[in-house]
Amino acid sequence: WCVKKCPYCDFNSYAVNTPIPEQAYVENLLRDLDNDLILANDRPLKSIFFGGGTPSLFSPQAIEAILTGVSHKLAFDPNIEITMEATKRPKRAGLSLKFLKNTSFFTS
Repeated sequence: WCVKKCPYCDFNSYAVNTPIPEQAYVENLLRDLDNDLILANDRPLKSIFFGGGTPSLFSPQAIEAILTGVSHKLAFDPNIEITMEATKRPKRAGLSLKFLKNTSFFTS
């Protein structure tokens, strides 16, 4: 989902015109991860990239739920890099990043 469909974008994405089903999306995303856990071979996760417009449209709680869910399934490298591609709505993205900065993932 995106605020609007950009004319140059070739991704399978849709402009938001109804509430995003965050909870169902997060649950399905984590369930999908279960199918690929064997590929990790118990290696720690070194990077998480949230791409496209959808992540920055999600509530901070949804992003935290994804990170928490993934951390319960895979070990995080002590120097893990977590990045998020943001939509052109910096206020919403900024709130998410400000919230995440204060989560246990970013505190020592």
